[in-house]
Amino acid sequence: MKKLIFTLAASSILIAFVFTSCNNTAKNAEDSKNALLKAADDLNNAKQAYLLDVENYRNEILAKIEKNKLFIKDFKIKMKNENADVKAIYEKQIDLLEERNNAMKLKLDAYQINEKDDWRKFKTEFNHDMDELGKAFSDLTIKNVN
Repeated sequence: MKKLIFTLAASSILIAFVFTSCNNTAKNAEDSKNALLKAADDLNNAKQAYLLDVENYRNEILAKIEKNKLFIKDFKIKMKNENADVKAIYEKQIDLLEERNNAMKLKLDAYQINEKDDWRKFKTEFNHDMDELGKAFSDLTIKNVN
């Protein structure tokens, strides 16, 4: 009789462990599935934010490039009234600035969206180049005022 009770108790405990572990496995599988869906959603949101950042940056830079083009156009009009020596000096400088401005637009247009680290590197270098170009435009106007 003691053997029978012991066997039944051991069997009951074993069955309880089996059901409990099956329940935990199913719960763990569900939790893993939810975590995977959340991670996929987070990744999708990060990609969308990245693409939005790229698009906003491109629009911002294109606006600066257009502003530079208008500056060049206005500057060329103002230079028509200058004497030949001054005109020659500024025409060379403005032609170089126009070339650099166009090169920046081509560089921006040629950039292919790929990894975020590449984008950060590109953006840092491009910002530096745009700052240098902006400084060159500022220097030109300072020289023109003197």
